[in-house]
Amino acid sequence: MTPAAGVNGAPSRGWGPARQTLRALLSRHTVLGMSAGALEAVVSRVEFTCWRARQEIAASDEEPAGVRVVVAGVVKIVCHGAAGGTVMVQLVGPGCLLHLAQVRRDTVGRVCALAHTPALVGTLPAGAWREVACHLRVDETLRLAEGAWQTLSGRLYEKCALLAQPVRQRVLQELRVLARDFGTPHPAGVYIDVPLSHADLASLVGAARANVTRALGALRAAGVLAAIPGRLVLAAGAS
Repeated sequence: MTPAAGVNGAPSRGWGPARQTLRALLSRHTVLGMSAGALEAVVSRVEFTCWRARQEIAASDEEPAGVRVVVAGVVKIVCHGAAGGTVMVQLVGPGCLLHLAQVRRDTVGRVCALAHTPALVGTLPAGAWREVACHLRVDETLRLAEGAWQTLSGRLYEKCALLAQPVRQRVLQELRVLARDFGTPHPAGVYIDVPLSHADLASLVGAARANVTRALGALRAAGVLAAIPGRLVLAAGAS
């Protein structure tokens, strides 16, 4: 499904194809494990909103919106430092739940979710969430809460583990994560099927753009990245 970016920011309740896509995504979610009744309770109450690339979808200082899930496109979570500068925490694709934790203002300015590409996001408002809770078992409620946190917390742990690594190793690890989440088969290996500039990658690894460009050149020279102009293809065996 391709998000209709022309209606950016406009919610809709009547999108049959969007609900079918969301139903399929949630039914395959490895953490949620929702029953058929709970799944339908969620899908029937979700509101859909389209966003243009670079538009802000949500911020950590907003009122809680219940549950948000990416239905189509790619969304990035960005952390703004209290003293300036930004770091991209992660890129999330279809089926991922969005949860932005509130942060201390003395260390982090704000955290927000931005559309990296045109994106379709489903939102279960707080009021609708209370209705859905009536259809959930206790274990389903706990898994839904866990699913909203799991992806973000997992990436935060990975970021911390990368801090002591050289830039080249950081770049390679992020490419492996992107290949896992957005990879498609390619004759030379795995193609990372998401628009990604050197500046984007620098924000993901917390390094200067020039250093990331040099690291990419070194990885291509070592045969880890396939030398295909305009594309990031992780060579077979490198992922």
